[in-house]
Amino acid sequence: MRRMVVFMAAMGIAGGMALSAQAETLTWNGARGARWTDANWLDAGNNPVAWRDGADAVFPAGAFVEVHDSVRPASITFSGNGATLVGAGRIILPGDLTASVAGTTNAIVACLVGDATFTKRGPGAVAVGFAKGSALAAEGTLLVAGSRSANLRTTAAGGTVAALGEGAAAASLLANGSFEDSAVTASNGYPYMNGTGAGDGSIQDVENTAVAPWKVSGQVVLANSTGVKTWCGTVVGTGIPDGAQLCILQRFGSIVQEVTVPADGWYDLSFTYYKRGNNYPDHRISLFVDDVVTAALFVNMVQQFQARFSSGPIWLPAGTHAVRFAGEGWEADRATFVDDIRLAPPTEAALPQSDAKAANAVSGNW
Repeated sequence: MRRMVVFMAAMGIAGGMALSAQAETLTWNGARGARWTDANWLDAGNNPVAWRDGADAVFPAGAFVEVHDSVRPASITFSGNGATLVGAGRIILPGDLTASVAGTTNAIVACLVGDATFTKRGPGAVAVGFAKGSALAAEGTLLVAGSRSANLRTTAAGGTVAALGEGAAAASLLANGSFEDSAVTASNGYPYMNGTGAGDGSIQDVENTAVAPWKVSGQVVLANSTGVKTWCGTVVGTGIPDGAQLCILQRFGSIVQEVTVPADGWYDLSFTYYKRGNNYPDHRISLFVDDVVTAALFVNMVQQFQARFSSGPIWLPAGTHAVRFAGEGWEADRATFVDDIRLAPPTEAALPQSDAKAANAVSGNW
């Protein structure tokens, strides 16, 4: 982790907060996981207020904020270290993105869209896990991270642009991330994990030793190659991405696992996925950390190749955290295959390149 801190430390010209002229300043004061649009802000007189579009947004150290809707700040400033903006909403940013303190790193995992080109300012570093359009690094470091920022156009003009990749499998805090700990013995190759055959719609997390320590609810399937072939036929891009088995989230099926984070730091959530084959409906998968929507994936076309999802860095304090994958939809036979799930510190490897046509984010198409 020390090497990561050194790598991610902000570089460049020292600078202060770059706030928009004539815009009011609102400072985040919400609990961990609270929503951006709620009354979680303080105005210049330290009065609690709801968010107002067009204000300059300031986030202190350690803020963990869910972006649930579309919001339009005039600018964003991080005044400390370890703030993360997550969610399936969208931030439309016409102004500057500032990390005002040297040696700090903050992250935006929610969709970030510039009205034109947004500018990274201040001596600190900011990682973007889902950014669209164009970005100019004028000061400090802009870290392009995750699988959903592959199309971001960046220019270094006084600052630095660098890339962060997903975490290594060996460093993952999740156990049984490839669903190999218990061999499938069912003759059809795809037993349901809730013990009800085709699922009963339960939303209660239940124990199933075949996928432990994951808990399951709804329609969750453990499948080997025989089961996958039954579900997908000969569709190109199917198969087992890692090992001999994988997990299928059908309709509203979900899996959750509690993990112990040993130390405060940055962690990336990644996995391999593909949609069930031809003529099956689209499927949305929501990713939760501590019951907060961190990201969402809308798998909306048949994939010619398996794809890899990487969230970008998420700051987690030491302690116990819950990671949940939840499908959506009660009707039709929609399903997504997931495998090789990791929660691990991001690496200095090259940014994973995702097929933008294979999976568009819920918060907006590429």
